[in-house]
Formats: sequence, C-alpha cells, structure tokens
Amino acid sequence: MPEDSSQQAFHAERQACDSSLGNWTWSTGGVVTFANDHTMLYNGQPSGQWEGTAEEQGAATVRWAAGFVDRIRVSGDQISGVSQQNVRFSANRR
Repeated sequence: MPEDSSQQAFHAERQACDSSLGNWTWSTGGVVTFANDHTMLYNGQPSGQWEGTAEEQGAATVRWAAGFVDRIRVSGDQISGVSQQNVRFSANRR
C-alpha cells in the first residue's frame, strides 16, 4: 500500500533528524552538536534547538538562543545552510 502524504512527511522529517545528529565543525570554527532531544550546543554550551523539516529530505531548522533562525540541509558529512539574513554557510561532520 502506498504511503499517504502525512506518512511521507513523517519519514522525511525523521531522516532529517537522524542525519543531523552529532558534532559539526561550523564555518565560524566552533563545534555545533545536534542532540537526540533536539537541543544544540555550541562549543559545549547550550545554544538553542533544532528540528527536522518535512519539506525537503535532509532539511532542518536551527533556532539559536540569541533569536536567529537558520535553515540547513544535510548531505552526507556536510551541511549547507542559509541564515535569516540570507548569509550562506557550511559545516563538516567531525
């Protein structure tokens, strides 16, 4: 039986969540950690929350404690992203 759109959205969000987990060297030089509980650390300090998005495979939204919001896309061991100021950035899995 084919999946309906809500099931497809769930699986896409789950894949984004799973692929984001772990430690990433951010383009600023710091280390960002995406945890299973959807919290983030920057250089070991609490820094915000993240969530997988269903709109695009491997996509996630990053909400920094300072109020900034980034959109990222995970592809293998690399992240490409864009900030709410439309600045592009990248990260590599550690």
